[in-house]
Amino acid sequence: MPTKTIALGGWSGVDNVHSPDARTFQPPGELEKRLAALVAASDVDLDDDGWPSSRKALATDTALTAGLGGCSIDGRMFFQNGSTLYERTSSDTALITGLTTRAMLAEHWGNVYVTDGTRHWEIDGQTVRDWGLPVPTVTLSPGTGNLDAGAYLVQVSFVDAQGNEGGTSDIASATLTSATGVVVEITGASPAVAAVNVYVSRRDQKQTSWLATVSLGSFPYLIQTDDTTAADPPKTEQMTGPISNAAGLFSFRAFLLMWRDNAVFRSEAAEPHLFHGDDFMQFNANVTACEGLAGGMWIGTENGLWFVQGDDPDKWIPVRKTFSAVARGSKQLQGSKIPKVQTDERVALFVTASELVACTADGRNIHLTDGVYKFDANQRASIDYNESGDLRQIFIGLVS
Repeated sequence: MPTKTIALGGWSGVDNVHSPDARTFQPPGELEKRLAALVAASDVDLDDDGWPSSRKALATDTALTAGLGGCSIDGRMFFQNGSTLYERTSSDTALITGLTTRAMLAEHWGNVYVTDGTRHWEIDGQTVRDWGLPVPTVTLSPGTGNLDAGAYLVQVSFVDAQGNEGGTSDIASATLTSATGVVVEITGASPAVAAVNVYVSRRDQKQTSWLATVSLGSFPYLIQTDDTTAADPPKTEQMTGPISNAAGLFSFRAFLLMWRDNAVFRSEAAEPHLFHGDDFMQFNANVTACEGLAGGMWIGTENGLWFVQGDDPDKWIPVRKTFSAVARGSKQLQGSKIPKVQTDERVALFVTASELVACTADGRNIHLTDGVYKFDANQRASIDYNESGDLRQIFIGLVS
C-alpha cells in the first residue's frame, strides 16, 4: 500500500498557506533597511538578495513503503499493526486481535469504541470487552405447565453485564392442544452475554410481551404460565435496519453514530449495527468521513460536505456546503492552532479532491489550501498536527 505524506506548515503572521512562495513585502534599500522593516515574524527566511519570505507550505512530499495508522484519544495513542490494535506504551500493549480491516476508533463519554466493520469493541480504561451482542436463535418444545391450549409466540434477546439489550430473535411459535408448558432453548451466546430476556404472547395474541430476565445458565427455560407484562414489547424489536456492520463511527453530543454506504445512523449500545428504519440520514453518495463538533456534525461524502444541526434525530436536516469529493479520514483540531480559522473551538479537518478544509462548529467551511495542492480523494487521508518550537505543521498521509 504505497503512502504519500505531505506536510503543510511554516505558519506565521504571513498567510503562506494560500501563497507559499509569495514575497509578502519588498522594502526598498539596502539589506540593513530590509532587515529593519522586519519588526516581528516567525518561520521567515531571507533569500540571497535579502528579501524576507515565508517558508513553503509544502515542506515534504515523501513516499513511504507501507501505510501507517494511529489515533490519539484523550492523551492515549492507539495504532494498528496488521490485525492487532495496540496502545502506545513503554511495551506497546496489544488490546485487540483478529481485526479484519483497518479499525475505526471514536471516544464517547470517556470510553473508546472500536469497529473493523464486522466486530465491535469497547475500551473502558484498561478493560477491553466486546461491544455488541449476537442475535440469538430460539427453538421450542413441549413441557409441563399450566398454559391453556392455543398458539403462543416466543422471542428472546441477550443482555450484557451493563444491562444493554441486544437484538431480538425471530419469533418462534408453539401450538398447544392441551394445558401444558413450553420449553425454550437458545443458541448463539457470546462471552459478553450475562442474561436473556424472554418475551411471550398470551394465548392466540399476535405480539409478545416481556415475561422474565433469565440467567444464561438457566436454559433450557420452562414457561409454565401466561403471566406476562402487557404492552412491554422487546425494546429493540424495530431495530433491524437494512444496513449491517459499519464503515466508521463518531460521537456527537449524547449520540454514538455509524456510517456505511450512503447512510449515517445511531448505534445501539448492545447491537451497534442495528437501527430503526426511520432513524437515519441518507445522502446521494457514499459517506467517507464524519466528525461531531459542539454545534453540529459534518458529513463527508463522495460528492461534498454536509453540515447537520439539531438536538435530536427528528431535527437532523443535512445542509450541503461543498461539492468536491471527500477522502476517507478526518481529524479534529483546536481552531486556535490554525491562524486562518481564529476560533478557540475545535474544528474538523477534511481532505477533498481540491483542498484541505477546516469545518467549524457553527457551519463554516474554511479553505486552507485552495489552489495550492490537489489531493486524490479516492485514497484514505491520515491527518496529524505537529508543533516544533514555533513551527506548526499539518501532515497528511494519503494511502491508496
